Amino acid sequence: MNEESTILIYGLGNEGLAWLGLASIASRVIGYPGEVRGYNRSSMKVEPLKAAAARHAKIGGNTYDESSGLCYIEFQQERGDEIFRQEVFGNGRYKGVEELIQATDGGVKVGCTSHIVTDDFETAMLGKDKTHRLPDYVVVCTVANAHAPFAKMQADLFNSNPNLLKNHEGKINYVLSPGRFLGAWEAHLAFYASLDDSLQDIAKEKIVWAESGTSPYASRISTSDPTKVTVVGGKAWNPIAAIPESETHNVATGIRKINPIYVEVKRDKGREMDVRYTSQTSTIAIPFHVLMTTMGAPLMYHKQLDYYADLPAIPLIAAALEVVDKERVEALKSLFGTNAWSGLEIMKRMYPLAEGDDIALAMINNPAYQGISAPRSLTDLGGKLIRYLSEDGPFTTDPLVDAVDKDIVPFITSILGTAHNTSIMLTGKPLIGTGRTAESLGLEGRTQDEIKSMLKTGIIPEEL
Repeated sequence: MNEESTILIYGLGNEGLAWLGLASIASRVIGYPGEVRGYNRSSMKVEPLKAAAARHAKIGGNTYDESSGLCYIEFQQERGDEIFRQEVFGNGRYKGVEELIQATDGGVKVGCTSHIVTDDFETAMLGKDKTHRLPDYVVVCTVANAHAPFAKMQADLFNSNPNLLKNHEGKINYVLSPGRFLGAWEAHLAFYASLDDSLQDIAKEKIVWAESGTSPYASRISTSDPTKVTVVGGKAWNPIAAIPESETHNVATGIRKINPIYVEVKRDKGREMDVRYTSQTSTIAIPFHVLMTTMGAPLMYHKQLDYYADLPAIPLIAAALEVVDKERVEALKSLFGTNAWSGLEIMKRMYPLAEGDDIALAMINNPAYQGISAPRSLTDLGGKLIRYLSEDGPFTTDPLVDAVDKDIVPFITSILGTAHNTSIMLTGKPLIGTGRTAESLGLEGRTQDEIKSMLKTGIIPEEL
């Protein structure tokens, strides 16, 4: 990624809005990426950002036109170095955005204008004048059930205008942040299944699907101000891998110029750098989200709890966290033939200040988790199941359980079944079989070596 590079943040929810703000500030302060775009399919997300940019322009702001959007990142002062990393911003993390800094109660609010925010897909992909300037990086910050449809949309865009892909210089790097379980592989399959045969070869030269193992921040959009996202804490480590594996270093290098917590995944002395390892990282959602939410639900309905302080302090949940994590590690070894990181190791990589010799204790002692409230209900105001179950059930837990011998994961299978039945009871909709499966991912009946080869090379077997 250089000064001329363009980055698109696709999806402006909690994570996407934080990403948009950070990328816009980096563009202003350090000069790259050269252009920052933000896309959300709902105008309700986009219009407040445009209105904020217009208001700022009237009081003397710069770098504004009718396509621009303005958002703010709010954080506690002591969290500043976790967000504006010294590797990127040096000692002057607010330099160049001084006019957008505001003090808040015990913290700081800093924002910046992005070049484009839009709810029009073609504008997001081609630029405000639809000049056919495709982004070099697309950071996809959507729910997991949107990954495959997004990949199909990309294929349809190129099918309708083949010269877009043919004339683009360099790579187009799609980064699912995060990918959940094999999200980049699912998108890779969906993209090539939808792409015209005449474009397959050129796409293999120019298209890269990648994924990160987790979200970069714990962040929440303000309920009273849709232009403001509060970042509770940043992570110290977020592994990233690409399909094909040979592109992992290049993708990570470009993303790190904005956010250094993204690191190329490396195992076996750097010889293994593929999406098996980012997907392994994502599976900590099984104990952290699916297990704790399912077991803690009766208490969460009873009173307001701190999710990562009160729930793991319950001895039964603390014990279950260890059992489920051991099953998770064994399942990954059975499927991929790899030694997966334990949940405790992953947490300490992400949060070096999380002290403790077991998962529950490290959760309780993790400063970045402090103050994160547990949901008071398993459904949101619209009656939909909360994402800890609706996303991490069908798109992380279910495909892993589906791909391995059930004798390896008895407790995880039981917890998934409870979450599935709870979903049917509350919403009338199942979890199991509604997201990624061993069959949909092409894992069914394949050996470890066959799976490894697919994920490393991106070569899709003919029968898929």
